[in-house]
Amino acid sequence: MDSDDLVFLGQQFVRLGRMATHESRPELKAAESLVVGELLERRFSTITELAASTGYAQSRISKAVATLRDLGMVGTRSDPEDGRRSVVYLTDASAGRASRAAAVDAGSVLASSAPDMPGAKRDQLLELLDEFVAALRAHRPSPAQASESVLRRWAVDLGVSHTDLDKMTPRQLLGLVEKHQRDEVSSPRAGAT
Repeated sequence: MDSDDLVFLGQQFVRLGRMATHESRPELKAAESLVVGELLERRFSTITELAASTGYAQSRISKAVATLRDLGMVGTRSDPEDGRRSVVYLTDASAGRASRAAAVDAGSVLASSAPDMPGAKRDQLLELLDEFVAALRAHRPSPAQASESVLRRWAVDLGVSHTDLDKMTPRQLLGLVEKHQRDEVSSPRAGAT
């Protein structure tokens, strides 16, 4: 395989990815679909983290998040310690719909693109591609470092264990954060004059 073959292969994978995206999430473009997929995996993420993990420019991810927010699929919240940074999360209403869409098998899209390939060879290729994708994902930026630190701060502030935190939906967690912030405002801290 030479570099021209690699470029051709990349173009074909992009085309197939668009087909799979349209099949699983027809209302979304590729960038929006990748953001949804990342949020299914990570629950919370920053724009910068989403750009790094998807390979899209930060400006494109910002636009994708704005589109998803307009569709009611994601919510955003400013990091209380760094107001310039937003944490993005799937809304409860869209999480179930997004996970059902993620269950669409991209292998069927790949299989339909090479109908003359014998089934055993195609299955072998799909297994190798799964391994290749796993290897590529292993080298992407570590999952949600900034948003994980925000979550840890919220958990400490709320007195919530990491186990309980992992079981909460974004709406439940953010509801607790908002309640905690209201409680802080309405009750003076001990020792304050």
